[in-house]
Amino acid sequence: MGEERSFWRQRRVAALGSLLGASKEAACGQSRPEALGDLSASRIAISPDGRFVAALGPDQSVMLYPVEGGSPPRPVPGLSPGDVPIRFSGDGKALFVGRLAEIPGKVFRVDLATGRRELWKELAPSDRAGVARHFTIRMTPDGRSYAYHYVRYLNELYLVDGLK
Repeated sequence: MGEERSFWRQRRVAALGSLLGASKEAACGQSRPEALGDLSASRIAISPDGRFVAALGPDQSVMLYPVEGGSPPRPVPGLSPGDVPIRFSGDGKALFVGRLAEIPGKVFRVDLATGRRELWKELAPSDRAGVARHFTIRMTPDGRSYAYHYVRYLNELYLVDGLK
């Protein structure tokens, strides 16, 4: 398990470094690496073949960046403002994107060729009291299993009579 996690981390770092002309060390050495320029390193998805990275661009729209270079990044058809990349489908023909600032958090499957967008899941705990937003969604390549976490803020208010 640890070796597999290490492999995927190295692949992600290598793809980012290659994509942006940075060394692996520069791309990996900081929590918000300057080497990544205007890309949001926390919101990326790497295609199964390793040829593309879907990431938020400078204008916060999702773009497909070719890892090998040679052509400019291109927008992903069918996306809306506020969508963030989660992962590519196992066959690389679709991109799962989320609207994580909403409750329930909506995850869509977007066909990369046609831009066709379909709702895949709505994510929310059964008790939504105090839930502020979702932060991370992880899913298997086939989309059968997933995990997510959210932030919940709860407070208690006490009314005291006759306090002196």
